[in-house]
Amino acid sequence: MPQPKATISNKGKGDAKFQWLSAGTITVVQAALGVDGRDNATVEALAATKAIIYRRRTLCTWAELRIRATGSNNERAVLQMYAASGQNEYYSYMGQLSIVIGQQEADGDQLFVDTFTPASENAFYEAIEWNTTDYIARYAWKMKGYDRFLIICSAFTDAGVTIIDCDIREFNSDFDAVGQL
Repeated sequence: MPQPKATISNKGKGDAKFQWLSAGTITVVQAALGVDGRDNATVEALAATKAIIYRRRTLCTWAELRIRATGSNNERAVLQMYAASGQNEYYSYMGQLSIVIGQQEADGDQLFVDTFTPASENAFYEAIEWNTTDYIARYAWKMKGYDRFLIICSAFTDAGVTIIDCDIREFNSDFDAVGQL
């Protein structure tokens, strides 16, 4: 009798959409949001040049971020991230990420960020970064039921960094059950 085939079930997790999609572009620095600036109306009113509001598109468990930026090797910027769930809900502070540009070329005159350094991770819960000098760094976090994620740049630490393009993909790494056919 042949061996049964293993199966993995991802019931209710949505379509697997693993491709990178542009989440948006930041060209203007925005100060970190104080507690009185995290309501939905204030966040929605931020200029498109200052903020990226990423709206979850699947029921996948994880989101993963990669960044393309203008600037030179070892130039830096600081990002702030927030999450909200539900219509007109307040945004929760997720944390701060320092980024460093590497040497791997992206589109046009942009380079990929090769380092993510979390300064704080208030609500990322289960986050992980992949950093390798002069390659493409990635930062992933469990979405925990949130449906909107806000990314702002609170500092272009070096003068050469003037444009930050964020790409996000969603994926599942968890499974509900392992069985046999």
